[in-house]
Amino acid sequence: MPTFRALKTLVRSLSTTARSAPELVGTAPPHKCYIFLHTPQPPSEYPAKYATPVQRALLLRTAKWGGSVNFAWSEDQQSVRAPPPGEEDKQEYHLTAFTHPRGKLEARVSMDNIEEVGEQLRVHAELEGVSSTTFPDSDDVHLYICTHGARDCRCGDMGGAVAQAIRDELRKRRDADPSDPSTCIKLAEVAHVGGHKYAANLLVYPHGEWYV
Repeated sequence: MPTFRALKTLVRSLSTTARSAPELVGTAPPHKCYIFLHTPQPPSEYPAKYATPVQRALLLRTAKWGGSVNFAWSEDQQSVRAPPPGEEDKQEYHLTAFTHPRGKLEARVSMDNIEEVGEQLRVHAELEGVSSTTFPDSDDVHLYICTHGARDCRCGDMGGAVAQAIRDELRKRRDADPSDPSTCIKLAEVAHVGGHKYAANLLVYPHGEWYV
């Protein structure tokens, strides 16, 4: 995708209205809350089937009310170094979760506080007591591109190329003007989301739009 077209798409995303429909287009699974666990390594280094004790435990607790858990990486996001082999149950993660209309929630999760964080996420996703006019107070737009090449080479090739094109364009614009609107765009890479044959796959939050 040419960088001009990529940037044009990003600018349009800034004004996208959040959808209230319960189902998403394409292969995106319906969910009330999407949770990203930050990893110290990019998806290009993930194995084909990637799971950890913390991820499985968090998914077990959140899937029952509409939570979905995935892994993500960014040059700019916080992460915790992976523990030695055999000690995976001691892993900690910074996480970013999105739900509408409350928007973004950030936390740190491990097996030691999995119950507490699971409940925090459930409350964040619960709409009771939240008016339809309540929206996040940040203008940030978070872009997650699947670059999980071990799962499907198309995501590694096309996803990686699109992620790099957007990264280069954002850097160029910010270097030219530190106040450019592109400073509101946060780019990250994400593990498998489905729809391989439509790669590159792009997730836009807090709007909750998936382009696959």
